[in-house]
Amino acid sequence: MKGINSHAVTWNDFGNLELVNITDTGIVVSQFADTNTFGSIRMHLRASARDGMVFNDAAILGDVDASGNIIHAINCDGEPDFAGACAHFKGYTVGNYIMMGFGTMPDEKKIVFDNTFSATANSIVKLQEHPKEP
Repeated sequence: MKGINSHAVTWNDFGNLELVNITDTGIVVSQFADTNTFGSIRMHLRASARDGMVFNDAAILGDVDASGNIIHAINCDGEPDFAGACAHFKGYTVGNYIMMGFGTMPDEKKIVFDNTFSATANSIVKLQEHPKEP
């Protein structure tokens, strides 16, 4: 999702998505890709995949408008050797809302922030799966 030549990827409703056997990156939210809504996203990430969903892939601390997106539910299943993240915030981004589901990957790989600003400027809700018993 990258706006090119003054054409933005904005105000879209993508509904429910299922991405199977991702070998690189599932969804990239790049420049001028704001105010989009996703119902639920389910991804299966191969060991070779870098990330499930990337915000501001330019990895710069400048405003590229990869902001204000709403993901009602995202769940990622990664193969055992998968080294990336389910949702990876690389550069400056604000106002995104994500509800992170369970998924079969370590908790520290579910949401990754490369900068502290994006960690506080986005709303993340993680459904807790531990402890599983009282």
